[in-house]
Amino acid sequence: MKTCTFLRCALLGLCLAPLVSLPAHAANALGGLTSSLPLGSLTSSSAGNAAGVLEFCVKNNYLNGDSVSSVKSALMKKVPGASSGSDSDYSDGAKGILHSPGGKTLNLSGSSLKDKATKQVCEKILSQSKSML
Repeated sequence: MKTCTFLRCALLGLCLAPLVSLPAHAANALGGLTSSLPLGSLTSSSAGNAAGVLEFCVKNNYLNGDSVSSVKSALMKKVPGASSGSDSDYSDGAKGILHSPGGKTLNLSGSSLKDKATKQVCEKILSQSKSML
């Protein structure tokens, strides 16, 4: 079954195609599995995108605190054009679009991605962002 193969692929962290494109029954199946969602392969392709994703995560209450703000500020200093909005990776990240190094994207604002999974992705990107500094 094609959907099961795609879902298994997403859960194993082998691909990051937008989860919003999953059929409703596959998205519902994902909802029950978010506590074991492997996050090892979820990384941002750039400091700009990571900073934008952190902004999205704070704005949507998935992350909070001064440490998140300081990491985001430090990343912004590394990205020319991020503060002016001319960096497209940053702009996409601020909309909740995570770009992976392999060229795939994950839309964190999609309704089929459960809050718990989005929070886990936000925490993963925060951890990765700290290593970019």
